[in-house]
Amino acid sequence: MEKYIKLKQKIEEYEKRAKDLFVAAGNCKNHILYDHWSTCLVSIKSENGRKLTIDDAVAYGRELNRRVDRLRTLTKAIAAAIEECKVEPKDCSAFIRCIARKLSIPFFSDPEGKYTANQMYDFLLEEVKKEGGEWCGLREEEVQDKADDGRFIVGIAHSASDLHGHIVIALPSFFLEPKPGAIHADNRSIPCVLDGQRAPREVSFAPINLFGNDDGVTAPIWGYYKV
Repeated sequence: MEKYIKLKQKIEEYEKRAKDLFVAAGNCKNHILYDHWSTCLVSIKSENGRKLTIDDAVAYGRELNRRVDRLRTLTKAIAAAIEECKVEPKDCSAFIRCIARKLSIPFFSDPEGKYTANQMYDFLLEEVKKEGGEWCGLREEEVQDKADDGRFIVGIAHSASDLHGHIVIALPSFFLEPKPGAIHADNRSIPCVLDGQRAPREVSFAPINLFGNDDGVTAPIWGYYKV
C-alpha cells in the first residue's frame, strides 16, 4: 500500500487550486480591455466562490505553489529521518538534527552533534525575541496551521534537572496517521508532533504524549524557521 496517501492528495489539491486560479485570471484578463483588466474579479469553485482581483488570484496561486514546494521538501526530510531511525534509533535531539541537516536549518543542524534539547530551548527562547530574526515564536494553538503550510517547527521543553529536556517536530496534519484514539486527530489547536523515540512507529502524537506532565520539565515553547 502506498505511503503518505493523504499528503499526496493534499499536494494535488493545492496544485489544482493554483492552476484554477491562474486559468481563471488568464480568462478574465483576455476578455476585457487591457486598461481595465486589473479591476476584473476572479471567482472559482475551488475557492468556494470567493472573489479575487486578477493580481490577488495570481499571487495566491503562486503562494499555493510555494506551499507545495515547502511541503514536499519538509516531508521528504522527515520521512528520510524516520527511515534512519528504524535502522539506528535516535534520541530526540539527534532526530531533529537529522531533519535540520537535510533542510540546512542553522543551529539545529548542529554539525558536531553537541547540543542537548535544553541548549536548543535556550537558543530558541532568545531567537524568537529578535525583531526581524530568522525564527518566529508561536502559541501551541497556532502550530498546526503553520505546519500545514510546510514550515519547520519545533517544540522544546527545558528540564530543570540534569536531564536533557525534550524536543519534537510539528507535522503537517495530513502527513502521518494519528495515534489510535489521539486527542489531536480532530482538534487543530492540538498539533501533530513526532520525536525520535517514536518515529519508527510512523504515527503522529499530541504534545502531551511526548512532553508528559513531569513537574521537572517546563511547558514547551514553539518556533518556526521563517527563511
